[in-house]
Amino acid sequence: MKKLLLIVSLVIILNKVGQAKSYIIRGGDTLWGIAHKFNTTVAALLKHNPNLKEDAINPGTVISVPPWNNIVIVKEDLNLRATPSLEGKVLCVLKKGRELTKLSTKGDWYKVNINNKTGWVFSKYVTSSNITSTSIKVTTPEAKIRYVNGEEVNLRKHPSLNSSVITIVNQGEKVWIEDYKSKWAKVKLTNGRKGWIYEKYLSKEKNCIRYIKEDCVNFRSSPSLNSNIITTLSCGEKIIITKTKGVWAYGSLKDGRKGWVHRNYITSSGSSHKELSYRGGIPNIITQLLSYAYKYMGTPYQFGSAGPWSFDCSGFVFYLFNHFGIAIYRCADEQFNQGTPVSYNQLRPGDLVFFTTYTAGPSHVGIYIGGGKFIHASYPAGVRINSIEEKFYSERFLGGRRLFSY
Repeated sequence: MKKLLLIVSLVIILNKVGQAKSYIIRGGDTLWGIAHKFNTTVAALLKHNPNLKEDAINPGTVISVPPWNNIVIVKEDLNLRATPSLEGKVLCVLKKGRELTKLSTKGDWYKVNINNKTGWVFSKYVTSSNITSTSIKVTTPEAKIRYVNGEEVNLRKHPSLNSSVITIVNQGEKVWIEDYKSKWAKVKLTNGRKGWIYEKYLSKEKNCIRYIKEDCVNFRSSPSLNSNIITTLSCGEKIIITKTKGVWAYGSLKDGRKGWVHRNYITSSGSSHKELSYRGGIPNIITQLLSYAYKYMGTPYQFGSAGPWSFDCSGFVFYLFNHFGIAIYRCADEQFNQGTPVSYNQLRPGDLVFFTTYTAGPSHVGIYIGGGKFIHASYPAGVRINSIEEKFYSERFLGGRRLFSY
């Protein structure tokens, strides 16, 4: 009989809509996997099965799966939109406490029905009666510890790209998984802070491969410009990074030697970006403009705002250039038509860099600061620095525009 139970992968008993289902646990199952299969949570499974232990589930055990509740309640006034996008047409405003019937999901959006009217709502603003707010910690050894596999990864307050950023987590940092939701993982950092990280930026292995993107890069004995130079590295040389400390990365070369390299000189791709040699150096006006831009790091993003308390992307550029008396258009698509076009390999500090993001054409803009990086007002994080070589930006890069001649 036990053998028969083990080969039966799934038994569902559902007499009426809304009744609980029965599920026979099979080898390799986890509570999170079962919860995901039935659109519920680990907390709900434990609540419906008092004798069930999340760290000791046995194949052949029959458990009760709570029914899926397709009724969601509005947590605060929000827009019902025609499409699952912040750009979607607003059909009406739903008041706090209204009950909606959830029809389907798409990313962070729910398709809902109310009074025979169908539309989309952002999921963070509604709640479901069968979902508890308690986060159950995952204790299975294979899921507990992960390492951040990405440069400057966002730790967010909620499992959504639209959620606010709590802090930036560095490459190789250890985290503890506490919960999963869709493609997100709730983690705890070594300093105790908790938040959500997109799951693709977590891995079981701590090491990652990076490449040197300049010639004659110093490989040092400690994370300091005053430390001893072990050797100099060439463009394209591979280095295995095991940890980071501020602007420095620690790793090993193919011959086994270990040391530190400045993170400005490494990239996740095998390609390189060599800075041009500027005749006479960078003009003073550009140095001043970039220094002034750094003062606004962390300033919130607000669509349509041009400072100084908040910015959108083109508003940030407009504000900075106007502060130094440099005439420039207000919107990104207009700014794209100013100055001299330059390619990625020709970029110099002070050049504008353009990307196609939420709509076709130049819909996002920033200011190049050197080393493959740019400063910009990013949604939703606000003013920050990113690398053009990051996958999101490299795939959307349109080109640069130079407003300064040097």
